[in-house]
Amino acid sequence: ADLGTYRESIAQQYVDRANVTLQQQRFDAAANLIDRAGKFAPDLALLQETRTRIADTRTEFDQQQRIKGLKDNFVVQTDSDDTTAAQQTLEELKTLLATDDNYLTSSAPRLLAASYARLAERRGGRGEYSGAMQLIEAGLALAPSDPALKELRDEYVVEVNITDLRELFRTASAANFNADEVARKVDEIRNNPNKSTEFTREAETLLAERIRALANTNEEEAAFLAEAASSIFGTSSVLADLRSQYQLKPWPEFNLAQNLVGDGKLTEANGLLQSAAGEYSGHPDYIRFQQVMEQRIKQANETYDGYVQAKDAAGSSYNDLRQARKLLTRVQSIWIDNPDYDAAEDDLNALIAAAPDNPGNKVLAREQAADLTATGAGALAAAQADWKPIASPRECASNLAGYGKRAKAICFDMVYTGWRGPQMVVVPAGESHSTFAIGKYEVSVGDYSKYCALTGNCKPEMNQAKHNNPMTGISLEDAEKYGEWLSERTGKTYRIPSKAEWEYAANAAGDQPVKNVNCRTELNGQVIKGTGVTSVRDGPSNGWGLLNYVGNVQEIVKDESGGTLAIGGAYSDPRSKCDISLQRPYTGTGDDVTGFRILLEESGAG
Repeated sequence: ADLGTYRESIAQQYVDRANVTLQQQRFDAAANLIDRAGKFAPDLALLQETRTRIADTRTEFDQQQRIKGLKDNFVVQTDSDDTTAAQQTLEELKTLLATDDNYLTSSAPRLLAASYARLAERRGGRGEYSGAMQLIEAGLALAPSDPALKELRDEYVVEVNITDLRELFRTASAANFNADEVARKVDEIRNNPNKSTEFTREAETLLAERIRALANTNEEEAAFLAEAASSIFGTSSVLADLRSQYQLKPWPEFNLAQNLVGDGKLTEANGLLQSAAGEYSGHPDYIRFQQVMEQRIKQANETYDGYVQAKDAAGSSYNDLRQARKLLTRVQSIWIDNPDYDAAEDDLNALIAAAPDNPGNKVLAREQAADLTATGAGALAAAQADWKPIASPRECASNLAGYGKRAKAICFDMVYTGWRGPQMVVVPAGESHSTFAIGKYEVSVGDYSKYCALTGNCKPEMNQAKHNNPMTGISLEDAEKYGEWLSERTGKTYRIPSKAEWEYAANAAGDQPVKNVNCRTELNGQVIKGTGVTSVRDGPSNGWGLLNYVGNVQEIVKDESGGTLAIGGAYSDPRSKCDISLQRPYTGTGDDVTGFRILLEESGAG
């Protein structure tokens, strides 16, 4: 006993010396000291903790060095006006710095904008105004208030507009003459008195020549151009005379088309537009209405995209799905006769109906482990002894493969009357994988509590507020017993997935959401994410419907040799390291950062 105490004391001294060495940023030396400590007390818990701290500190140090090097490169690249290389460096920095970091929001844009300004000025000096404007707009996208760029834009925009309009007026037609765009450019030219008078005179001459030429082949086109041109150059008597000479006949269905759009009947209005295209495509009323239609359809599609994002983010949350419904209702008010939106409403209603926290779902009211425990130990014993597998209303079948993001494709087996097992998604077959089903979520406290209630092997969690947390703190043996129990209750084969199976399901053939994981994230020295576990239902899903496969808790898998790994990272891991590829050996002892996801070998014929 004394020898053990002496060994731990010696190991502690090595740990203390390693911590001092770590502060000096001598990482290899610190790691070597911990290795020496391990020779005296290999089971000392402080050793692994210190190893982790050394690794994390080294990673943070390396990242800061990388950031410093990139910033130095960025300064050299912007000073030499190598904007292509500077943009690439800036994109790298964006992956390493917080989005609101002052360098990304202020310093870097200012340096790159100055580089664009110098390049633009050189091009403008050579008379390449169009190219100069492209550089100016690129710079203003980074620094909208940059005075040098704004001054150059005001100077060059007139030259660019004159060049563009001169070419347009020579070839103008109903198809390429956007009156609003032309008017905007003409107004910008008029702001420069030195250019305006000469340009106006040239423009009137070019347009008059073009109108007369069109009249020889298509008087309707000539009438359109005469009306549009005279509305822009109202003081021109030549254009006014041509407008009087060539009159447009009205589009008789213009008012009907407007009323349809006002009523939200965009499909019907679009049909009217298509039927009139042959005769009226050059008519100003037709063109104006076409532009209105494009804007309304764009508005509807953008709102619909917002709805899809909200629905996907909602997962199976009843309240969040109902909030998403408000967006869908807004979409339908813009475009009421779109059949795709009606189909989306049906799908959303199905999701809401299947939501676990839907207060109207009577089956889910029986999903709480607390309900059965209240019936007493006798009922529990009878449930265990008398149970025979029963059919599920939504068994996992191969025809569900790849559709796990949809509520109708979530499958499960029954473990008791009114109680379902873990919710699963079916993964399609791949080059080296047959079709199988895997947990949509990490095994939750609620899932495991059913096992506890029906076996008596453990105590079910009575606090329902914790039922959606991932199940942690159990050993590998307990997790495997849970899979064996599911197999007995269902007559199928449930087990811990292999590393290859887990990675295949997590990758989902590359269909990955934007990385928004529960891993340790710091801002200005404060931890803003990754302080503990969150609900297994939080976060976006991959293309096959899996949630939280990265972060929240690392998950147990079996490697090729039969050993055990913890994969995917946990809330305590830095966000920069959290990834499908993150793995570490797992001893099989339960802890607060390790959970598991269950796999079902049989997925049915479907």
